[in-house]
Amino acid sequence: MALRVPRNPYPPWELARFVARMVVGPSPRPPLLDDTLTLVDGVSPTRRVAFVGDVMPLMWRTGRFDAAVVEALAGCDAVVGNLEGILTEQRWLPFLQKHTPAIFDVLATAAPAARWVLGVANNHAPDYGPADFQRTLDAIDAAGMRWFGTVRRPRVRVAPGLAVTAWTRWTNGTAPMVPRINPGPGRADVEVAYIHWGHEFERQPRPNQR
Repeated sequence: MALRVPRNPYPPWELARFVARMVVGPSPRPPLLDDTLTLVDGVSPTRRVAFVGDVMPLMWRTGRFDAAVVEALAGCDAVVGNLEGILTEQRWLPFLQKHTPAIFDVLATAAPAARWVLGVANNHAPDYGPADFQRTLDAIDAAGMRWFGTVRRPRVRVAPGLAVTAWTRWTNGTAPMVPRINPGPGRADVEVAYIHWGHEFERQPRPNQR
């Protein structure tokens, strides 16, 4: 069966706003992003977990990390990223995100493979079908990294007493393998919600996302 370009996950009015933001640029940077996070006086961190955002396909590019990024990640117990894309032998088409195994080599230059924890609950999970989705999970395992964000494994423990749980609002097609709603609390002392939501080229959450 021929591979089809997936449907856009947005309703028509959101798609129109998305295209408009592509033309005029994203919303202004909120001052909150420039604030420095400080710990409560007298509290010393015992665990450090870094969240790095989307891990996108290299395509025709190479990847490298600035020395300052490597230094910042060096003291972390875990580095959590959202793996946007699928490892596949199928041909690339517009709107599909296709990874190659080289992405794992690039990530390992920033932090050891054993520290990487990759979320897979996002709109690109169904881009190449369930077989290649499973192939991607197997490739993450083979690279010595961990993954989470499936219906069977929605969360992962990143440090003693600390877990991260993922789900996605958007998918590009039918994706029964990833949770679409909060799968509920686990058994860790602290649960971090790692939600794939929001809208393209927006820097501030909407009122219904707060």
